[in-house]
Amino acid sequence: MMKQENPWTDRFGPALTDVQIRERVRVDARPLEDLTKLPAEQAVTALGERLAQVFVPTAQVVSVLAGFVGMARAYSTSAFPSMGHYVRQIYQAQSGEASRLPTCLTGLAGVGKSELLKALAKVMPEDAELCVPGHSGLRATSLLSFVMQSQVGAPGVLRQRTVQGWADLPRGGLNAHNIYRDGVSLMTADEFQAVTAGGSANAVATKTLLQMAQVGPPLVYCANYSLVHSLLKRPQQDRQRLLSNSVIIHPEAPDSDDWRTTLAELSKVAPRVIRIDPERDAGDIHGYTAGIKRSVIALLSTAYRLARASGRDHFGMVEIQQAYASAEYWTHRSDVEELTRQALGNSGRGRRAPLDLVCPFPGARLPQKVVVADKMIESYEDRLNEEHLRSSLTRDEREGLKARVVAPTAKKASASVTRLPRRGSRKDELLAGQADFLSDLRR
Repeated sequence: MMKQENPWTDRFGPALTDVQIRERVRVDARPLEDLTKLPAEQAVTALGERLAQVFVPTAQVVSVLAGFVGMARAYSTSAFPSMGHYVRQIYQAQSGEASRLPTCLTGLAGVGKSELLKALAKVMPEDAELCVPGHSGLRATSLLSFVMQSQVGAPGVLRQRTVQGWADLPRGGLNAHNIYRDGVSLMTADEFQAVTAGGSANAVATKTLLQMAQVGPPLVYCANYSLVHSLLKRPQQDRQRLLSNSVIIHPEAPDSDDWRTTLAELSKVAPRVIRIDPERDAGDIHGYTAGIKRSVIALLSTAYRLARASGRDHFGMVEIQQAYASAEYWTHRSDVEELTRQALGNSGRGRRAPLDLVCPFPGARLPQKVVVADKMIESYEDRLNEEHLRSSLTRDEREGLKARVVAPTAKKASASVTRLPRRGSRKDELLAGQADFLSDLRR
């Protein structure tokens, strides 16, 4: 017996391999030409924008994308078993399947969650016209993307991505019947942190997400840690519905191939300007950024600004070290230091860590935490080494440093002379000492 065609499942075709997913979603660096001919601030802006366009699909990104496509394929198989079933359903008042639990895609701000959702569109089936006997103008749309946009005086407005851009939803909001008619197999929602401000913010987010989950297709919503912590304050039934299925995107490990590949691709944006060695410098740059891409872009852009201000048309690790200690990078640096404390298992001096930097799922900590912590310790020790940092100081800063730092002796002290403090105290003092040192540099 010949198998009947099913356009809703056939559109997926054979499952994509990891290599095929990488090829579809990667966005290679587009080198900037004549960057040094631009005015300094214009050149810095151009560099940052071009760096942000690069997308390197790491192993965890590829795995997550494959999982989301699998969810969509499974839903299409069950919701659209045959042409006859589809025709009967579109004449029903309520079409599609019962609501299902949404999937929370979370991670640190700037780690690449929104980029991942954009990449998802490249591995989902393209929209196509449906050939349904006795019907015309029907289309199969595999993916619907939404964004929560904040507005003055309002908690947020849900909008849908269209060919022309983001557009307001039709009156009445999402319609389960129409979404089934259009063959939607997966929905995504981004920027829900736009509704986290205000006393009733988590109630607004909860209501919106639950309404979207009841439409039918699987829902993947993107949330920073801060939003997840807000949702954890909801009643038990809401927590179970919204947070039972969670996917966490972690920064790449400092010694991973994916991290080195990311740095190598970013440096191709301006190879004559960005003079780093991804193999040699991967650990140090990770220590300055915690592996967060947004922080990497900010660090490189700040280093280039400092280089241009000093009359140079390129930068390397000396300028990157200066950028890390600069006022412009302060926000990112404070986050990096807090994340380092967490990796070292020491939140420090009785203070509570900011919730937007704390993973809300204790059982889903970074798998390579021990490796990351060891690398961070090495990185901080290097940065606090006087001779290592001295090369990044101006003459005035070096003169000021002499009043605080005692010159090292030529002979190393024996390891048996001084008793080392316990490990936890050393880690905390290491970070506190670095903070004091950087504070002095900015005076």
